[in-house]
Amino acid sequence: MDNLVVLTNFSTAADKALEYAVALARRLGAKIHLVHFWEHSLLDANYFVEVPVSSAYFDKVPVASRKEHEEALPKRCARFGQEVEITPHFIVGSLLNKLPVLLKQLPGALVIIGKCYTEDIPDEMVDSTSIHLLSIKNTPFLIVPEKCEPFTLPNRIALALDGKEINQPGEVLIDIVHALKTELSIIHIASQPEQTIPDRLMQQAEKFLDLGTLKTEVEPAEKDAVVSSLKKYCKKNHKDLLVLIHRKHSFLQSLFHESTTGIFIRHTSIPLLILPG
Repeated sequence: MDNLVVLTNFSTAADKALEYAVALARRLGAKIHLVHFWEHSLLDANYFVEVPVSSAYFDKVPVASRKEHEEALPKRCARFGQEVEITPHFIVGSLLNKLPVLLKQLPGALVIIGKCYTEDIPDEMVDSTSIHLLSIKNTPFLIVPEKCEPFTLPNRIALALDGKEINQPGEVLIDIVHALKTELSIIHIASQPEQTIPDRLMQQAEKFLDLGTLKTEVEPAEKDAVVSSLKKYCKKNHKDLLVLIHRKHSFLQSLFHESTTGIFIRHTSIPLLILPG
């Protein structure tokens, strides 16, 4: 993995993500691309909303001139410029339209984004850029919560598998495991306490990761309690990075059910690595 693409809106959460990316880039020997999308217009829902840059409640920066935004970007790079190579990208246009174009120039890149703390706000009122990123195909991304310790790189990684076919290779996770020499556990949420991980699932995981012997664990869960069970498992076992495989839902599924990935994005308290499935 040669490139880390860090998205910034100059918020505290975005700065935490950049700090995390710098620490990760040092270990990976990767370059950082710090990207800000200028999509401010009268059509922007937040155009008339004055919100401090460090606000924990909104992903977007307050009303400011384009010049101020352009000047802020290299200043963020300068904070870490002597530690790793950081290239600023000021891009005019929609993130969801322009980010895929940039990623085509940086194949295999990992996108890193900060997640503002919103636990005291109802989910219905929270609109997160992180969730919108799920619509970008074949893109791995790492979410860094605003209130996590930015300088603690993962020592105990948990990969949650659901037993469904995985169609994408796991190079990003493999690179992180090798570079950090971290522990990796496969966690399977089971409906019965005595249930074991199916051989087919383990064969699939070993093929997906190509890491040899893997530590496997089964976590019992009540029906429809996958998210809460995974959160309890991570807390109990001191996991500091959770890896989820994201799959696209059909239109009807998306109408009636929010994905497990989406729920985790809203409420995660540890970094979350989302891999395309």
